[in-house]
Amino acid sequence: MRITVILFCLSICLPSVADQVVMDNGDRLSGAILKADEISLALKTDYAGEVKLDWSAVKEITSTQLLHLGLKDGRTVAGAVTTRDGQFEIATSAGSVETPRSEIATIRGESEQATYQKSLHPGLLEQWDGGANVAFALTRGNSQTKNLAVAFTAARLTLNDKLGLYTNTVYATNDAPGAIPGTTANSIQAGARYDHDLTRWSSRMLQAISRLTLFRA
Repeated sequence: MRITVILFCLSICLPSVADQVVMDNGDRLSGAILKADEISLALKTDYAGEVKLDWSAVKEITSTQLLHLGLKDGRTVAGAVTTRDGQFEIATSAGSVETPRSEIATIRGESEQATYQKSLHPGLLEQWDGGANVAFALTRGNSQTKNLAVAFTAARLTLNDKLGLYTNTVYATNDAPGAIPGTTANSIQAGARYDHDLTRWSSRMLQAISRLTLFRA
């Protein structure tokens, strides 16, 4: 019983472990850093849910969790983060790494990093969006016709490419007695389109060429 009381008291007295964000005006916020870019920082708090902060107004951050920092030169550094005088210090598994705040493009927590990695290499059946339209028209009286039109589109968009599929179908008949031909339209059209972003590929090629040139020199 005495041990239970002691543990209960310790749970009250000890502060909960959380990321800390200090704003320029001196405000301090605690929670879990979800992600950040050059515009805003998303912080999940226990008392207010997810809060978005102006990145330019953030003075310091201290993380107890592993954060993934995407640098503007294309590298990614992961570790617990502390900041001081505009410098970010990342405690990686290989040692401490320092980088200026101005060189940081993105910050992601573990869950956001997992989502980002999945978006880079989605399965073929993942990330599809699409829709279908079905129209039917029927006339009776002076004319007796039926018209059915079906349209379907689907697109799979990733960070590097886009695959689109489409199909259009039109079927119409003239039901008037003795009408020739009875079928006035029977058309099926389908197609696909693939687009790939060559910007990232060309950037990697230029970096590789520049490294090779420096090595030869």
